[in-house]
Amino acid sequence: KILEPDFTLPLRTTPPHVLVTDETAIPEWFWIPQPSKLDKRSLLDTLKAGTVITGAELSNSRRSLSVRKK
Repeated sequence: KILEPDFTLPLRTTPPHVLVTDETAIPEWFWIPQPSKLDKRSLLDTLKAGTVITGAELSNSRRSLSVRKK
């Protein structure tokens, strides 16, 4: 760990994670069926392009303030 007046640099070990090398070889019981999911990114892009879509509309913009300290 490096400690300086204006920053800190910690080094830590992260836990192992799964690396899938061949999805077709993974047994069936590890697969979870997924219900349909709305593609909100595509919906947003289409609305921004000016297309009217029944059941969806763009919201008003919001303001956000972020404060970061060192």
